[in-house]
Formats: sequence, C-alpha cells, structure tokens
Amino acid sequence: MKVTGEELNKCAGVASSVAVRIYNVIRAVGHGELTADNALHQLIEDMKNIRDLSESLLEMANSIPWEGEPE
Repeated sequence: MKVTGEELNKCAGVASSVAVRIYNVIRAVGHGELTADNALHQLIEDMKNIRDLSESLLEMANSIPWEGEPE
C-alpha cells in the first residue's frame, strides 16, 4: 500500500466522526435521551470503527520505510 494524502485524510475523517459520535452518545445518556443499553450498542460499533481505523493506520505505517531502528 502506498500512503497518500487521500488515505490519511480518510483516516482523519473517520477518527473525527467516531470522536463526535462518542461525545454525542455520552451527552445523550447524560440528558436522559438515550438508554444505557442503546448507548452500549452504539459504543460497541464505535469501537469496531476504531479497530478498523487502527488496522488501516498500521498497514500504512508498515508501508513507510524506516530510517534507523524504531524506538
């Protein structure tokens, strides 16, 4: 995989979207607009999105040549 600005921009968009969704879930529970059960299901979906994002970023990082030894 060649790392491109488009791929990195896509990852940044996913990260931003997940962060907003998590914030909104927490706010909705706090305001009594969402049950804990529904919030849990939404947060599980967000965790899956974070895992997928992490895998994409790892794949991109592994495609970049390292100079020297990683710390």
